Amino acid sequence: MFKKLGLEWSHFLLALLLLVVWYLSGFVLPLLGIQNAGIKSLGLLYIIQYVEIALAAAFVLAILFFKGFGYLGRVLLVFGLLFLLCYLVIAFIVFA
Repeated sequence: MFKKLGLEWSHFLLALLLLVVWYLSGFVLPLLGIQNAGIKSLGLLYIIQYVEIALAAAFVLAILFFKGFGYLGRVLLVFGLLFLLCYLVIAFIVFA
């Protein structure tokens, strides 16, 4: 099935790396107290929010123009699918 979509292991590895960076910026940094130590004053919190919005927009564009994006589109597609899967698992754990 993945071969029909033209997906390779490198797509999954890059998408997994993006997912790890996303979760580190969203969960680990605030747990370490970095958010309270000046992220707001440095504007990094706003930068992280803009990056999240840009990634969400890129994911939508990758779905709409899947073949036109080439390698990056496939990485973003896999990233979006892994991202949604992680959020579904988290939602199931929290609300179950």
